[in-house]
Amino acid sequence: MKSLVDWKRHGIDGWTDGAEPWIYFFERLGELSAQLLGAAGDEVIMAVLTTANLHQLATTFFEPRAGRNKILAE
Repeated sequence: MKSLVDWKRHGIDGWTDGAEPWIYFFERLGELSAQLLGAAGDEVIMAVLTTANLHQLATTFFEPRAGRNKILAE
C-alpha cells in the first residue's frame, strides 16, 4: 500500500520524489535477481520491455547528420 500512498501524494513525480523513488526499483530488482544469474548486484537491471529499451537506447545515442537523420525500426 505504500506505493499507492506515494502515488496519491506525488503522482507522476513519484518516479523521482519521495522516500523511495520508483526510478530505482529496476536497479533494486536487478540486485535481488543477480544471484540467480550468477552475476554481481551491480551487473543486472530489470527493465520494462526489450523493444522499449532498444528504442530508448537508439534515441539516446542517435546523432543525426546530413543524409543520416532518421531511425528506421521494424
